Amino acid sequence: MPGKRCDTKRTGRRQFLAQLATAAAAAGLAGADPSAAGEQPATPPAPLPTIALGSRRVTRLIAGWNPIGGYSYLGPHTDQHMKEYFTAERTVEFLLNCEREGINTHQFSLGEKTAEVLRTVRERGSKMQFIGLDSGRSGIRALVESTQPIAMVHHGGATDKLFAEGKSQEVHDYVKEAHDRGVLAGVSAHNPDCIKRIADEGWEVDLFMTCFYFLTRKQAGPSDTLHVGYPFYAADPQAMTALVRQV
Repeated sequence: MPGKRCDTKRTGRRQFLAQLATAAAAAGLAGADPSAAGEQPATPPAPLPTIALGSRRVTRLIAGWNPIGGYSYLGPHTDQHMKEYFTAERTVEFLLNCEREGINTHQFSLGEKTAEVLRTVRERGSKMQFIGLDSGRSGIRALVESTQPIAMVHHGGATDKLFAEGKSQEVHDYVKEAHDRGVLAGVSAHNPDCIKRIADEGWEVDLFMTCFYFLTRKQAGPSDTLHVGYPFYAADPQAMTALVRQV
């Protein structure tokens, strides 16, 4: 009986090692060149559906910037994790992956690694289009020259603030300057009233960017049930999307 138990153990070990070797071989084939195994490489995904922005075709889904820049809207702890994760190298790979999956446009904001990332993406053969989000007329020229975007959009938080202070002309001047620099011009806003007013006044904008939530509204005081620091109201998305459809 002892001999039989030893034989059983040896047989079990041999079976396990054989299975392990088979699994390792399969893993090796999975990482090998498909053509070496007589297989054809996978067909790249087709581009996603697009819309027209001026003479450009922009995919209806674009790659945004907030996670890259560390804007989680969940507090400083999550913000910091996002900033640490999205190194320049990871951001480049993220954008290249987006392009491989059929996304052809990235909306960026100005940050420490922005120019480096966009330059590297282009150097690696990407045809990704860029839309810049910024504020301040004086900075448009340098940003256009360094990043070569297809469009510049006035930042939503700055838009809401300037409109509330009676300084909407500064936003309009930004739109005019963007056009003077040869790119499409847009305005972003969290407050739907800003978008409505621009449309009613017939500004020469090429696009709007909107937020589902009116995060810049003034709060009467801290909420007992909301601890993320931003006013996320359930009715806001319906109000903004209704305005977008109307515009």
